[in-house]
Amino acid sequence: MFALALYGADGTPGGAPTPFIVKKDGDEIYFGYDAAKKQLTISTEGAPKGSLAKLRAHWVSRDTILWNVVGSPKYSYALHYSSEAALALDATGITGGAEIPLAYNKSGPGGALLKKFPHLGGYTALKLNPDDLPTLRVPDILKGQVAVTVRDATGKLVDAAGVQIPGVLDDLYTYVGPLGATFENGAPTLRVWAPPAKSVTLHLYDDSTTTTDTTRPMAWDAQTGVWRVRDGQETAAQWKFGGVPKGATNYPRTFDLADTGDQAQQLAFTPSTADVGALTPDDFAQVNLLIAK
Repeated sequence: MFALALYGADGTPGGAPTPFIVKKDGDEIYFGYDAAKKQLTISTEGAPKGSLAKLRAHWVSRDTILWNVVGSPKYSYALHYSSEAALALDATGITGGAEIPLAYNKSGPGGALLKKFPHLGGYTALKLNPDDLPTLRVPDILKGQVAVTVRDATGKLVDAAGVQIPGVLDDLYTYVGPLGATFENGAPTLRVWAPPAKSVTLHLYDDSTTTTDTTRPMAWDAQTGVWRVRDGQETAAQWKFGGVPKGATNYPRTFDLADTGDQAQQLAFTPSTADVGALTPDDFAQVNLLIAK
């Protein structure tokens, strides 16, 4: 026996039909179905062009995006962004979020960027308007969903793509200082370089088997993109997993960042124990960390 479920407009069970009109013979009609929302999308403009899931554009500096797409002064280009990841693509373009124009740069990105990103040679260079940069909060944009579109002279969508952001992150947040767990003046400090994160929380455990944790919010440095938390001596034991062999002053360290599903885990290992009250830079740390949202 089979059960048949009917969903109408807006995914409503038993809802109203979704009407559409075919303007002329031979028109392309697009039917799309979202199985999770039980919603049918019908477009008389044809199928959506491009994909937001494919990150084919590269934001390489504060004002420059490179995209392997047709470049023409007759076309119009735009950057779309949403702090709530609400961008959606249909046959007419991107909905949700905000949009700002991009300018096609016939001369390309410039020698310095081509030297830094030689694999992107030949890509179309798109520029943010210099007048927009003082008020455009690029760091905030980078913490959300980002995409680009191109339209022809009639306004019809030609292509759309998601955007890779490592290049612009390096441009905005150059940092050469320490990362990971360090000991400073006898107290542990943890630093994580994560500019796109909206929040980072440190989770402390008494040992490697307990499931009970203590959380500490990490502070954001807008200049470097580094999240930082410094702990006091009273909870330093939770940062430790053993110590170093007696007499060791330069014992090798290995820190690892592993994805365990819903959180990341930073590990360090030493084969013996040490007095918590005598922490030194030779001590190691075991830290479950990074609920980055």
